[in-house]
Amino acid sequence: MTRAYVGTYAAAEEPGIYALEFDETSGTFEIVGAFSGVENPSFLAVRDDLLLAVGETGRSTGSVHAFRLTGWPPQLELLGAGATNGDYPCHLSIDATGRWVAAANYGTGNVVVLPVTAGDFGEVSSEVQHGGRGPNESRQEGPHAHCALFSPGGRFVVAADLGIDRILVYGFDEVGGRLTYQTGVATLPGAGPRHVAFHPNAPVMFGVNELDNALVVYDFDRDTGGLRVR
Repeated sequence: MTRAYVGTYAAAEEPGIYALEFDETSGTFEIVGAFSGVENPSFLAVRDDLLLAVGETGRSTGSVHAFRLTGWPPQLELLGAGATNGDYPCHLSIDATGRWVAAANYGTGNVVVLPVTAGDFGEVSSEVQHGGRGPNESRQEGPHAHCALFSPGGRFVVAADLGIDRILVYGFDEVGGRLTYQTGVATLPGAGPRHVAFHPNAPVMFGVNELDNALVVYDFDRDTGGLRVR
């Protein structure tokens, strides 16, 4: 059996986080736990006994939440929550040290870093605001940060912005939790980059575009953060 967690859109009083078991023989999922308490926990990240969830809401109420995982089927205990200084956070990741969380605010197009200690969050330590627009008038009228992912080793944070057709790379200072623009790469106009993921061994990054339904493979320079389409 493979264990999995799923985040959804739901009211805070309704189940929005689900624990599942996947049976490799039958190819089926079984729900083994459902948890409420967070409005729109649309994206999750799991590290050891910690589950992180965004609270994808607007009106400058975007948030991140940390739960302790215990046992299986799991029990979830809310440890803390923090504000993301923006609207509709839709992605988060935790760095290699377990001390910092990066989050992407889709609505306001900004990326933030927050400290996390024992599951409780401090105030935002760094924030970068994207600007611009893309050719798709209904979806790219402004910046829409859709991903904020720490690179292997934690030296960089890579942000995909659907609204401006760019993937931006920020240098990350793990002492102060600060972001500094390093480099970036443009996608095809109207591509709408959504998420990125790193190869577990090779210096390769994968990007998926929401608007043109494309998967792009990049060479990733682990020393400079540079990206080049293969």
